[in-house]
Parts: sequence; C-alpha cells; structure tokens
Amino acid sequence: MRGLIFGGAACLLAPSTFAQALDDQFHYYTYGNVAHSLLILGSSDSRTGGGLSMAVGRLDPKLRLFRHVDGELIWEGYYLVTNGKSNTQFPAETTEAWGALATARYRWTVRRGISFYGDLGFGVQFVDHVTKDLRLANNTTPVFGIGLEFSYANKTALLLGGRVLHASNAGRTSPNPGQNMLQWYIGFRYQH
Repeated sequence: MRGLIFGGAACLLAPSTFAQALDDQFHYYTYGNVAHSLLILGSSDSRTGGGLSMAVGRLDPKLRLFRHVDGELIWEGYYLVTNGKSNTQFPAETTEAWGALATARYRWTVRRGISFYGDLGFGVQFVDHVTKDLRLANNTTPVFGIGLEFSYANKTALLLGGRVLHASNAGRTSPNPGQNMLQWYIGFRYQH
C-alpha cells in the first residue's frame, strides 16, 4: 500500500512530458458516448442513452499543478439523448439535453505515445422537458472523469475514457434529486 501511495505521488509530481509536447495551439476534440444513470446521491430515474460532443482546448498556464503538470482548458458543447423507465408521475420518455462544459484536463505520460488523464469541470445543461430527477429544464453540471490517450499520428490521438456528469438545479426547487450519468466515450483529438 505504501508503494502505491509513493508511486501515485511520484506521478503527480513528475513532469508530464506528453503535455509538454502539446504546443499552445488550439486542439479540437470529437466524442461519442454511451450513458447510463447511476442511482446514487438521490437519483432514482433509471435512464440509458448516448450522445455526441465537440470541444476545443488549449494549454493554460493558470491551470498548472505542482509547477510540473500542465493543464488544458477545454470548452465542450454536447448533445445527449436518454430514455427513462415509466412510473406513475412521469411516463417513459425520451429526453434530449444540450449542454456546455468548461473542463480542466491534466495528463501524465504512461509510456511513449500513451497518457493517462483526469478531467474536472463545470457547466450548464438544458433539457427539452422535466423528468423525475430533473425538476427544471435548466441545470448545472459538475463533471469529473478519467481516460487514456493514444497518440498515433502527428498531433492526433485516440481517447478512451469515462466520466460522471451530475445534473441538478442547485437547490432552486425541492425536491432536487439530480441525475448522475456515467458516460463511456471514444474520442479523437486533432490539430490543424
């Protein structure tokens, strides 16, 4: 256990050579995902679905960790469609959501051409109608995720990852169960 702790600390403090290899130009991302609701933290509406997103990112010196790990600020727009099970108050329905996220991404090199990354962000989401867990059509969306990035061509990479997107109305109505979506995605990073 002690080795795991020291190894993790070394990864956090070591320079991220892959992130340093990224230049300060804009990077573009496309993602496709499958999603399933997690019935935790008050959520009780079982939903499944998927979505698409487009994003643009750039290294930001203000997001640097421990003076060695560069942070990338990523602006993402997404579309998510989910289907819920029926109950007496809310019949089975398809819900469409559109959202925007601002995410900080941190990378650590695993080996040449392969990096581990972690995401932490916040955004807003608009749904076409309310559901059992989302009592308002506009919600806030904190998000965190992890993934692997495989560089396979000059400034191009394949991303495989997962994230939890929590949507709720931030206490503006009661009850406020919120919705917790686990998303598994595949994505591509490219640069002109």
